[in-house]
Amino acid sequence: MLPFEKILQSCKKYGNKLLFKVFSKNTCHLPQPNLRFLWFWQLLGFVLIALVVWLSLTPKMPSLGTLFSYDKLGHFLAYATLMGWFAQLHPPRNHLRLFLSLIFLGIFLEYLQSFSAVRTPDILDAIANSMGVFIGWSLIQTPLRKSIYCLEYYSYKLIKSF
Repeated sequence: MLPFEKILQSCKKYGNKLLFKVFSKNTCHLPQPNLRFLWFWQLLGFVLIALVVWLSLTPKMPSLGTLFSYDKLGHFLAYATLMGWFAQLHPPRNHLRLFLSLIFLGIFLEYLQSFSAVRTPDILDAIANSMGVFIGWSLIQTPLRKSIYCLEYYSYKLIKSF
């Protein structure tokens, strides 16, 4: 039984209607099918990893405006996105390996920054990376785990309608 299913049972038992609605809302009306374009989704995931590596090691960070001027928030969101993305593409038995690999990637990239004349490693960045991985993994335990499946299903349905 998945963690969110235990929450659902608890909500039914104790009558917490708000939590029941949040956790029982189906993000896609189909059971989780095999992805038709798994290669495409994996390619996009590797592009995301390449972007994170480039942004971590580039001498001069591009300015993305005031919204992304918060360094730790950027680290957090990047690694939460990576974990959430790849956890949807791989079976749950691989999630621990993925979890540890992304934490290692974040720490390793911070270590590599120590060899740069411009960038400096920061333990708080590594912590933000790790927290992002943890939150990304946590969100995969909810119905959000179907988001790529739903995106593919509805995109394919839209394309077939033309």
